[in-house]
Amino acid sequence: DEINEFYRSVYNYKKRARAKIFCMRKRSDFERMTRKLLDRSMPSRGVGGYWVDGLKTVVAYDRSYDEEGFTRDAIWQTLFHEASHQFMSLLTKGRHHPPCWLNEGTSSFFEGSRILKSGEVLWPEAAIRRLRTLSHFLSKGGGPGVEKVLEFAAPGSYPGEYYCYGWGLMYFMQEYEDPKTLEKVYRPLYQEYRRRITTADRQLLP
Repeated sequence: DEINEFYRSVYNYKKRARAKIFCMRKRSDFERMTRKLLDRSMPSRGVGGYWVDGLKTVVAYDRSYDEEGFTRDAIWQTLFHEASHQFMSLLTKGRHHPPCWLNEGTSSFFEGSRILKSGEVLWPEAAIRRLRTLSHFLSKGGGPGVEKVLEFAAPGSYPGEYYCYGWGLMYFMQEYEDPKTLEKVYRPLYQEYRRRITTADRQLLP
């Protein structure tokens, strides 16, 4: 409920916005639920959850149970990510899909959110796994680069190596501070662009 209220505030969404959430313990349970809901398998082990727009449903699993390098926090990161997709979908009302860098980038940005035992939801800090991957690509090479991420126009999500770039773009727009005024100067521009994209009657160019 607290996360739902947080997103209603972030997205300025006034209506009731409930979704079904399935949190599975193991990867095998996650794959079984995927076959049941979507009548297909989940091909990538890099996927920890997903949003099913037509069913208003989130499916996720605890990657710490059978995948190395993950803690229990990973499932919360997944839920924050998929909840952002839910509200982006609600705003577009199924008219079109927002640009992938905006949709996935915003969802990745919110992976840095936390919910306290009191129920308070904290504004995102840096999503460390995204930051590490982006830092590696920028210093060592091998990533797709910002241009390919911005140009990606196929339906659905983009490839896994694109996510850190989308996260980086959103983190910059949300958190960059003017050195003199300390104002987050790009945040209002991001909000206006998101508003235009989600209220348009058709897909707009990035």
